[in-house]
Amino acid sequence: MIKTDTVLILGAGASMDYGFPSGKDLIEDIINYLHGNIASIFPLKKKFCVALTLQKYCEMELQDNRTLYDCYVKVENFQRALRYASPASIDDFIHKNREDGFDVIGKICIALSISSYEKENEDFFTMQTSTGQNHRYFDKLPHLLKEHLEIRDGWYQYLWEKIYEGCDNIEDSLRRLLFITFNYDRSLEYFLYTRLINMMGMSPDKASEVFRESVFIYHVYGQIGYLKWQGNNVHENPYRPLKLDRLFEHIPIGFAPEDIEKQSDQIISKLESKDSDCVVQVLSLAKGIRTYTETSIPTEQNFPLRLLHPKNIFFLGFGYHPQNLEWLRNLLVDTNGTLYGTTYGCGKHEAIKITCKLHEVFPSATLRQEPFLTSSQYKIKEYFSHVMDIV
Repeated sequence: MIKTDTVLILGAGASMDYGFPSGKDLIEDIINYLHGNIASIFPLKKKFCVALTLQKYCEMELQDNRTLYDCYVKVENFQRALRYASPASIDDFIHKNREDGFDVIGKICIALSISSYEKENEDFFTMQTSTGQNHRYFDKLPHLLKEHLEIRDGWYQYLWEKIYEGCDNIEDSLRRLLFITFNYDRSLEYFLYTRLINMMGMSPDKASEVFRESVFIYHVYGQIGYLKWQGNNVHENPYRPLKLDRLFEHIPIGFAPEDIEKQSDQIISKLESKDSDCVVQVLSLAKGIRTYTETSIPTEQNFPLRLLHPKNIFFLGFGYHPQNLEWLRNLLVDTNGTLYGTTYGCGKHEAIKITCKLHEVFPSATLRQEPFLTSSQYKIKEYFSHVMDIV
């Protein structure tokens, strides 16, 4: 069980074990989504969806009756600017590029991209794998296509074992942890909830109650909605990709950008109420996403006070960006806990700069430089095994 008050600060690398994109990959996803290269032979359809959502935003939030064609052109301009901007993150691009509407388009694209990685009934524990001739299952599988389920080596599983092993009361163990995530996905929430049901034998209602009362996860930049059992009906969103097929059905094959200008009224008139609801849902998820200039420090009601003065603080899959560290400085004021962190893929000089910056941001904390310098070869699970374990 977890015996020590601990904060786990999660960056994009913390979700990558489960297929979610890094910051750079998210930019790549957005560019390809708008370009139409990914999972579509009709590039216009993806831009149309974003343009339609932007138009709905202008109508609902700004009382601006902007045409669908104007919104489509804005999406085109966004894609072109992003490709030539070379930003470090999509947040940087949205923050520094003040073009009207780019912030909304960026958030719409983030919601669509992250949603595409969430999978209904995801177990996080196994993955479909090709069965080689030397594998022990090869002769047991009669299929021409030899595949089997293989246990996935992710760090959520390692953490979960630490939470429940030797624990008489799972809630006491969970309450020792505070998760601060800079990610938009809900993979951690979904993982813990399904484990409470399937490992601890809880009913869905009981698991929901335990989660809401004992699990503390704060999304600094927001998230793509809430799962049904979290009890937030305003931005409820299942753990699965957004279904946009109905919107795409209204675009004829061979449809060209100039057709939007001529036929936008006809296209919109064909949309049924369910289609409009779909656009509103995409917009509501986009509105739940914040850039680093829109974040605020949560009140003490969000977390138990003792967790804001933890004994241990772990940075996991974290990029150590200055704006994120500044936000954490304002939250964890005068912390005197011990700092640990992964530096996977960092060189020695980069790791030294990271430790210097952490010492500057958290002057009262205890920080030993050596673990940061020796952890560049380890991903999160291996970091716990080889450098510093969570207790």
